[in-house]
Amino acid sequence: VIVEDLTLEDWTADPALTSHFKLTEDVAAAYSTLSFKANAKTDIKVGLRYEYTSTNLGSVEQPNVVDRQYGSFFPSVFVGRKLSDVQQLNLSYSRRIYRPGFTQLAPYLIFYDPSTVQGGNPSLQPSFVHAVRADYRYKVVGLTMEYNFESPSIRDVPFVDVATNTQTSRPENIGKTHTAYAMLNSPWQPTKWWAMQSTVFVAWQLFNTNYEG
Repeated sequence: VIVEDLTLEDWTADPALTSHFKLTEDVAAAYSTLSFKANAKTDIKVGLRYEYTSTNLGSVEQPNVVDRQYGSFFPSVFVGRKLSDVQQLNLSYSRRIYRPGFTQLAPYLIFYDPSTVQGGNPSLQPSFVHAVRADYRYKVVGLTMEYNFESPSIRDVPFVDVATNTQTSRPENIGKTHTAYAMLNSPWQPTKWWAMQSTVFVAWQLFNTNYEG
């Protein structure tokens, strides 16, 4: 990122706003799965995954701005039940991770206009999501319901400097997010020559945080 000022006829780089960052991230994982039939109509699959992440972000002027190593387990469970010849029910649970991207971590600034900038946050931590899902199918009609719990949530937060009349936004680990949705899929054929796939999607989200008191 290069920010230059025009003085008379010469462009001069602003050292406070000019930077060259590099991100190196390695993820190693080991996982195991076990599948078996509880009975003639019920299939069960369980899994456990371990991930180890090593992240290093820095520049020549600021080496090791982020130098982080962490590991975590991610279990998953899947249960499939055949209710009848035309009905199927699937239930699942999983734990997932969302790792901050380069632009979210690097502490450089991106200008939207002279008084509004977007910056990164080197102290940003990964977010973890617990997901519970149910899929029901009757012939060709499908109903899906899912609930996700994310903590800590990653959200862009604005900070206003009244003295300079500038606004800086950067991602922060704030609050917890609850998300639930339901989706209904069904084919529909109004005429012999016209086949359609219809989808109805309903979502609900609750975000809890404390911002500026």
